[in-house]
Amino acid sequence: MYTSGSTGVPKGVVLPHESLITTVKAFHFVVDTPLKDDIYLGYLPLAHILELLSEMTMIVQVHNTFARVYHSIKKIISVSSL
Repeated sequence: MYTSGSTGVPKGVVLPHESLITTVKAFHFVVDTPLKDDIYLGYLPLAHILELLSEMTMIVQVHNTFARVYHSIKKIISVSSL
């Protein structure tokens, strides 16, 4: 992560992958699962770490929601075709 230096000299900071993944996992405990008509509105620059992790959380949650729906539909179709 590279800081812009808005309060001092710009500098690079190493953020371990584990820290990023842990933060995304923690967001799942405080953010409700998105509903069909929900909209994610990001107001921070994508380069901002909070924006990056918030967006990743929304992408993962939406993917998990669609995966659950897909597997439920697949199960219903396989049962009804018997």
